[in-house]
Amino acid sequence: MGDHEKYISERFIEIIRQLAAGALEQVKSEMPGCITCDLLVDFESWYEDFIKINTSTLSEKQMYLLNEINRVFDEMLKDDAFKCLYIYSEEEIKQSNYKEILESVNWRTIRSLANDLLITLGEENKKLQQFVQISDNVWRKTE
Repeated sequence: MGDHEKYISERFIEIIRQLAAGALEQVKSEMPGCITCDLLVDFESWYEDFIKINTSTLSEKQMYLLNEINRVFDEMLKDDAFKCLYIYSEEEIKQSNYKEILESVNWRTIRSLANDLLITLGEENKKLQQFVQISDNVWRKTE
């Protein structure tokens, strides 16, 4: 696997880690902005490339879990069940309805599938990266 493919795989695993995290961790890992949109767009942006690169090494179960995550997102979008969740600061978290949104049946299903996928990949129990503000309107993910 070349550097480009390795980068895509590592980035996608980090996205799966974000999807598997608890609601508060998800907020903190995607803040500031629309938490739910960022989680969805990140998954959709890297999903097909990850599968193309790793198709020969993914098990049936892993493919099933990936496809199920994608299916749940698709259903959410089709059924208008997808809700945006804008949070821009730590202070806004408590005032937001993040629990109502990120602990809905669909998000709990995605969280469970992502956790199962991480276990099959041997990638569970790793700390999530978070954005930190480094100057006005400039944010960077921690390593």
